Amino acid sequence: MPICMLREHLADYDSWRETFYAEANAAAMQSIGFTLEAEYRDADDPNVVVTVFRVGNREQGEAILADPASRAAMEAAGVDLSKLRVEWYEDPS
Repeated sequence: MPICMLREHLADYDSWRETFYAEANAAAMQSIGFTLEAEYRDADDPNVVVTVFRVGNREQGEAILADPASRAAMEAAGVDLSKLRVEWYEDPS
């Protein structure tokens, strides 16, 4: 199963976290096949996070991340899209 890791630079961590963990966002993430595995906060910059997701299908996941509506939602939550880093991994188990 594909693993997607996002490194995001945020305008404000607390504001992003409130939006990210809102019930509606959690339901939306599940409906598009993104299951949150972990969230890490940068030790030196509290407005940088890494989120790790299991994704049902990489191609679908890439399309969702490229979708203008998804990008607008991330931007509205305070994500600096110019610094967004997306990495894909495979779970060998």
